[in-house]
Amino acid sequence: MSEQPVLRRDEIAAHILSRLEFHFDAIREQFHTPGLVPSCWVDGLLPEALARQIHESFPPSGKMVFKDSIRERKYIAAQRTSTRAFWRKRSLPFRIPGSLMSSPV
Repeated sequence: MSEQPVLRRDEIAAHILSRLEFHFDAIREQFHTPGLVPSCWVDGLLPEALARQIHESFPPSGKMVFKDSIRERKYIAAQRTSTRAFWRKRSLPFRIPGSLMSSPV
């Protein structure tokens, strides 16, 4: 995985906020769909380069173990040494400023 420039938190937050504001009506509609668990999705929520970096930071599925039980169906990686450096730089929390976050969905 080639190391690409790390986006600053304020750049990521601004991108996320713009996507949420742009899709706000669709998000509200998805979230309040009768008969479904309240949820929504937003295309392009993360900048494409960042989404690719996140995807590439995980080991290939062939190097992971698939857990299939009544409680969970997921791939797990016992050793995360290859992903630690990537996440160490990016996992600190940040707040998204703006009135959207205080608006009821």
